[in-house]
Amino acid sequence: MSMWAVAYDLDVKGMKAWGYSRSQVTLFYNAIRKTLLDNRFEKLKQWSIYTSDESNSLTDAFAVCVAMKGVPDADKFVRRLHLFRIEDFNDLLPLVAGGKTSDTADEIEREIDEAFGVEAA
Repeated sequence: MSMWAVAYDLDVKGMKAWGYSRSQVTLFYNAIRKTLLDNRFEKLKQWSIYTSDESNSLTDAFAVCVAMKGVPDADKFVRRLHLFRIEDFNDLLPLVAGGKTSDTADEIEREIDEAFGVEAA
């Protein structure tokens, strides 16, 4: 079964330059996450990608755009917001001999740590 996905990126370095603290950046990510979850897009376990297999996902995606306007500073720091369709056959990793799963560390936390100069443990 195919599904719809929304992917976004935030300008974490820009947020820091505007005076956002590390915790405020995390709260901003959480506000975006809530907006997506409230509109039936659930987190795919990779970066800032949320999926929905609802039949009305295009309507939900439009609702996300409307709701995103209510997130303070979204117009400044959301640098990418894309909707795309994931088809039935999309996972190519099993085709790669000896393919391993990707690193499970949270990429969002890595990006925030990097912007605030926190070294990885």
